[in-house]
Amino acid sequence: MKKILINSLILIVAFFTFSFDTTIDFEMNKAFFAVRNGISFYKGKPINGTVEYHFNNGAISSRQRFKNGIAHGVFETYNKITLKLTKRIVYENGKLNGESFEYYSDGKTIRIRENYKNGIKNGLYELYDLGHIIKRHTYENGTLVKQNDYSTSTFKISVKSELINGTRFTEEYYNYEDAHLWKRYKSDKLGLQGLDEIFHDNGNLQSKVNFKNNLEEGIMESYFENGKLESKGVYVLGKKMGDWQSYYQNGNLEEKGTYHLDKKKGIWEYYNENGTLQRKAKYAGLEVKNPGFEEEEEGETLN
Repeated sequence: MKKILINSLILIVAFFTFSFDTTIDFEMNKAFFAVRNGISFYKGKPINGTVEYHFNNGAISSRQRFKNGIAHGVFETYNKITLKLTKRIVYENGKLNGESFEYYSDGKTIRIRENYKNGIKNGLYELYDLGHIIKRHTYENGTLVKQNDYSTSTFKISVKSELINGTRFTEEYYNYEDAHLWKRYKSDKLGLQGLDEIFHDNGNLQSKVNFKNNLEEGIMESYFENGKLESKGVYVLGKKMGDWQSYYQNGNLEEKGTYHLDKKKGIWEYYNENGTLQRKAKYAGLEVKNPGFEEEEEGETLN
């Protein structure tokens, strides 16, 4: 009786060992494999264990773990020449889960690191250029919510974005040489929305204007590199309207007048850099048509 029980236990252990821990050579047993309704079978039974695939030279090309005929566990691929690991991902009940890696030919240097949950990108995604980060993105349930991109020449930050429902909400651009901020804006599916800013190389503000549905709206101001005001005016539905002024770097007024639908209209005054009036002109707000060139009405000199 004891012998029967022992033999039975041995058979049970042997069965589960083969079923769940066995390694099967695909090329040597190709005739015994089949896939039906997304389930992988070996000799008529759902695969439980590891299947190895090989290159023509006999070296392992990939290794996949299965449970009940479905990918479950680690999947690895290898480089044909160096035989080093090129990819390592994890499946859970047929779906990608957890952290996955792709490697360069040395099998150690990471090229891609990404995270999955139930087959969907979730969490951090990173792309590297031989050890240098060039992309760092964040996903939530398959949707990109943050995006940092880096220069492929200097590897310094070049773009930062935050997204809502896959659409850019805030975006910042940086100089690829020294990574200083040079442009920042907000947008949605209708285009630019809210404050748009551009910066000089020294970090000082160069210009700012608000947008509504991709059109400039409201006060626009531009500045010299030293921080002094260069020009100021108003946009309405993307067109220059109302009073506009421009200034010299010493702070003295250079010109002032009124715009109507992007055209100078009425009396404009022009000044020398020392502040003395140089010229007055009257504009009718006419459109000057000259194909291939952007010109403005010359204006009637009043003095």
